[in-house]
Amino acid sequence: MSNPKVEKVSSEDSLQVIENDDGTFTLEWDPNDPRWSMFNDIPEEELSAMITNGLKDYLEATEDE
Repeated sequence: MSNPKVEKVSSEDSLQVIENDDGTFTLEWDPNDPRWSMFNDIPEEELSAMITNGLKDYLEATEDE
């Protein structure tokens, strides 16, 4: 029995990570994709800082491995 209140979500991930010619990266996603829509209202600078800080934390945590 299916639940009519549950919205069907495509199994295709809409997140795209694109490497630019200058070595930077661009993130793009479908603003309606519930997996990524939480980022819709976050300013670019804040999202960039979140990713940068997360990567720094990861590198520091795995430095001795």
